[in-house]
Amino acid sequence: MKNKKSIIFSIMLSLFLTACGGGGGGANEPNDTPQSKLPSPVELTIEEQIATTFPDTILASCVQTVVDDMIANGNTPKILSDIKHLNCRNEVIESTEGIELLINLDSLYINSDKITAIDLSSNEKLRYLT
Repeated sequence: MKNKKSIIFSIMLSLFLTACGGGGGGANEPNDTPQSKLPSPVELTIEEQIATTFPDTILASCVQTVVDDMIANGNTPKILSDIKHLNCRNEVIESTEGIELLINLDSLYINSDKITAIDLSSNEKLRYLT
């Protein structure tokens, strides 16, 4: 009888762990790192990622221009974190929301008198800011 209970317990435990994503914190548990907020490149094209990530259409257009230049030079980005340089000088950008997802950004050139705040805490590789 005791052996039968052990077998049933083992089966139930296996089913439970499988349903919970293997017991490693759960398969559906949210992750608050900036990289986790990026859409999967399998799900969205880089253009769709830009459109859904940057609510400011001027900033989105600037990022798209950078992507187009990268493609023209033979570097096809798949996800936003592939972008390392962003030059949005002389653009009337009101919101920098989405910049935090450019986690490999090395240089950011942006000058808009409409920007009141910019969160660069996720842009740890940023070396140049003007």
